[in-house]
Parts: sequence; C-alpha cells; structure tokens
Amino acid sequence: MAVDAFLHKALKNELNTSEKEIEADISAYLSAIKEKFGYIATFVVSEKTRRYYTPGGIAKIVNPEEEPYDIWYQLFLNSGKDLDLDTDRDQVNDYRWTVFVNVRITDNDGSLMGVCGVGLFMDALQDLLTLSEREYGVKINLIE
Repeated sequence: MAVDAFLHKALKNELNTSEKEIEADISAYLSAIKEKFGYIATFVVSEKTRRYYTPGGIAKIVNPEEEPYDIWYQLFLNSGKDLDLDTDRDQVNDYRWTVFVNVRITDNDGSLMGVCGVGLFMDALQDLLTLSEREYGVKINLIE
C-alpha cells in the first residue's frame, strides 16, 4: 500500500477533494485489501489531516498530544523506520490484541505522506504460526 499510486494520488489531493469523497475512495480501497488478503484491520493515517481511515470510514483524528492511545503514531514516526511490527489493542475492533504492520508512506521526494498498515488479531497469528509449525516441522518463536 505504501507505494501504491492510487493511495499517493489520494493523499496528495486530500485537501482538494471533499472529505466525503476522499473518505469513500480510501475506505473502498482499504476494504478491497482487507477482503482480498483476510486482514482484520487495514488503515491509512494522513500526515496532512491526521485522519485515520479504515474500511468503515474515518474512525478518528490521530492526536498523540490529547489522546494517549495515539502515541503509537508519533513513536513510529520518531523511530525513523520504514516498517515496523507493533502489538496493541485495536480501538476499531473492540480493543482486541492485534499485531499491526505499520509502513511509512513517502512521496517521490521522500516527504512523509502518512502511515498505512494491516493487522491480524493476536490469536489468529498464533493459530497461523501453529499451523506453520505443524506443516513444516519447525518451532517458531517471535522475539524482540
């Protein structure tokens, strides 16, 4: 998603497009990715507006200064990483433990456009790892 031309164009033109139209376009995009790959969560956070887009629409405005839960966004940006795994309780999905893959979105000049990502419930990831262990006869451990 972070290098997808549609998403880059949508974020670049976000302020020149009605909120309702951009919300519908990005939500449809996220829904398609969620359904195609079976993710529990797909999201985009725009750096310009801090809108947190989900398949269901704009879920919130990310504001780490006023909402402690949103600190993940600033921590990821401050890390300087292009990609990171994070475990957190997903506000959009009843605060269930979720493993997120967060990816930095940058334009061709390297300027920050936002963050996108996908998520799987922790128990679904555990099931996937257990299945892989059985199938390949290996032991999988996740460590930091």
